[in-house]
Amino acid sequence: MKIMAFIAMLAWVCGLAAPVMALDERDDPVWQNKTYVLLYNPSGAPATIRDSDILDAMIAASEAWAPCGVKIEFAGYTKLGLEHDGKNVIGWVPALPGALAHTETRQFRRILTDADIALSASGIRSREWLMAALVHEVGHGIGLVQHSPSRDSILFDDSVSVGTVRPSADDLARCRARYRFR
Repeated sequence: MKIMAFIAMLAWVCGLAAPVMALDERDDPVWQNKTYVLLYNPSGAPATIRDSDILDAMIAASEAWAPCGVKIEFAGYTKLGLEHDGKNVIGWVPALPGALAHTETRQFRRILTDADIALSASGIRSREWLMAALVHEVGHGIGLVQHSPSRDSILFDDSVSVGTVRPSADDLARCRARYRFR
């Protein structure tokens, strides 16, 4: 068993194989065309968050996840709500007990069909928290549905409180492994 682990690690280091995943993500979904298109509904946003803050956070999320080959696009503003309608909406809810944000994904087999991001109007009080929360939630929106046990990971369950604002090398490796054959 140790020999197999050594061979797998050697293959990964030499670039011949994907990293061994600590989390079982074999069935996590992906976007069919490697593109996650987002709309923004500003209704219910707290007074401390401006539209430009959301746009900056979407740009930050797009740039943060770009190294793994997934494109995040902003398709404009909408009045659509957070519904399972095939439209990926970032919107505000009054509160999310115990969370700053939540991503609800829908899929058909392993293909993502909808990934809405709900932001807590009572929880997100600053531009910095918004940035970290949106980069984290976009990670879920592109199919990395499980949280990471690593405090260095943007997908750590409480990444905002530990100040993580960019995907770690492991986060990007998980993402690349998800999308490598697509």
